[in-house]
Amino acid sequence: MQVTNKESRPSPGSSPGSSPGSSPGSSPGSSPGSSAQRRPPLTKQELVARREELLRAGSLAPDQLALALAGEPVPGLMTQYSSGSSGGTPLALPKARVETEWLVARLLEGHRAAGAPGPRRVALVGGITHGEVQRLPGVFPGAETRSFSLAEWDELLSFEPDFLSCYPSVARDHLLRSADALTRLRTIKLGGEVVLESDRTRLLAAFPSCALLEQFGSTEMPGLAFRRTTREGDTGYELRRDRYDYRFGPPSAGGWRALVVADRLPGRAFPIPGPYQTGDEVLLRGGAPSALRRAGDPANALRADLDALCARGLHSAQALLGAGALLFSGPCDLRGPLELGGLELTPRRGAPYRLLDSNKAPLALSADPSPARFWREASPENA
Repeated sequence: MQVTNKESRPSPGSSPGSSPGSSPGSSPGSSPGSSAQRRPPLTKQELVARREELLRAGSLAPDQLALALAGEPVPGLMTQYSSGSSGGTPLALPKARVETEWLVARLLEGHRAAGAPGPRRVALVGGITHGEVQRLPGVFPGAETRSFSLAEWDELLSFEPDFLSCYPSVARDHLLRSADALTRLRTIKLGGEVVLESDRTRLLAAFPSCALLEQFGSTEMPGLAFRRTTREGDTGYELRRDRYDYRFGPPSAGGWRALVVADRLPGRAFPIPGPYQTGDEVLLRGGAPSALRRAGDPANALRADLDALCARGLHSAQALLGAGALLFSGPCDLRGPLELGGLELTPRRGAPYRLLDSNKAPLALSADPSPARFWREASPENA
């Protein structure tokens, strides 16, 4: 697998005086020995505590700021919530138009890398944020953009998208079972959840003309790395040094390092000053990331075994560690107990639990899913 750092020319995300090759962790205009470089990184908890202060320091106009401070939608801007993966305190972040445009431009780069036109029809499936994107006209220039809930899958098939964005759990289940109907599809964008190696293999087998475009990051620091995979090749994870500065912590057990970043994009609605502790971890090879994951994710220890099970044809797999169970769906007949990541789990047919605030389906849950935070799809296997 090729692993590279994306060293493109400065984009609207580059601030004056900065360059794509600036030292990891540096702030705009700072040198490696400056006080800004030595500043301890901010954490998610500090962003929550300083939300009003940081919103006031951003690019919002007074009327927009009043709405954002009140937790109301801001007309013409997208609002995202950052608690979907961590389950922590929700952080509502309005996104300035320049932030949305930067991210969409990166997605279009991936779509057009092999000469694909368009996109003509963009389908956004399953995510809470997807409805926000649909509110903003012209986000994907020249494309008809629609957001679909999982219950609207038949409508999505009739829409015939050539660009589709969804969680890996949606691709594993709904998308793989609909390959014959989605003949116009050219790009499958994945993000928000763990992407397994079996996902790449199975999706490219089902959609041989498609590119898989993976986006890694968070609501507060989106698009930290991208990966584009086709039947012809794999870029590996590409860091976006045209916007971000990166710093990697010392290696822990297994070689994983904490990821700290600083954002140089001017005009953010919610600016994050200085370095930020993302809560992510990286494995480095030749100074670039060969693997990325969320620190503390209970699925980390089970990932390889869950990947092997999904490679056998499962539509879904979710470990309920508190109950000692493995929820699964698909044509396989799993008999237990099974040993996954050194734990003994009993297979149980059923759809996975999804977080109410994001619709994400984590690969593993350390505690029993509460109805106040989770929901499940109705399906023939768990109805």
